[in-house]
Amino acid sequence: KNNILAKCDKSSIAEALLKMVVYGVSPIKKQCYFIPYGEKLECSISYAGNIAIAKRYGNLKSIKGNAIFEGDTFEFEVDNVTGRRKVNKHVQTLDSVGSNKIKGAYAVYELTDVSIDVEVMSIAQIQMSWNQGGSKGNSPAHKNFADQMAIKTVLNRACKLLISSSDDSVLYDPLDEENTIDVTS
Repeated sequence: KNNILAKCDKSSIAEALLKMVVYGVSPIKKQCYFIPYGEKLECSISYAGNIAIAKRYGNLKSIKGNAIFEGDTFEFEVDNVTGRRKVNKHVQTLDSVGSNKIKGAYAVYELTDVSIDVEVMSIAQIQMSWNQGGSKGNSPAHKNFADQMAIKTVLNRACKLLISSSDDSVLYDPLDEENTIDVTS
């Protein structure tokens, strides 16, 4: 009854599938979603997909996000030589975590060269980001799990520059002979 393939035009389906393949993301792993906008099908990359892409192409080794709640003690600094942020202190209590009064979120990420950086967003920045989406931050997920949505937002932001600035060298690395397929036989 809601057959997406029947209602979306063929070229947009092809483009959505091509995007999925080029980025190497899987809808089964919830790394991307196919969303129809009228007759156009879009492949939307999820935060899990962005993490996978940043690991594959952007030298990301690991990433962890946390929400900052009203009542938390949170201190960070910016290194005046490297410009990298560092969390000096983040103390939470069960009362603050359960409050659902979010002040912000941050993501700590390590790159393959072992350098560590932090992306920090205030709740105002997070809400501006949410306002870019279709639900304007008013979906049930945003209302009921605002902390998790804030964490997803800051994780996406941390991965965005890693993905956009990658040199794509991983695409040109030679394969191991063990993984090479002989197409001549």
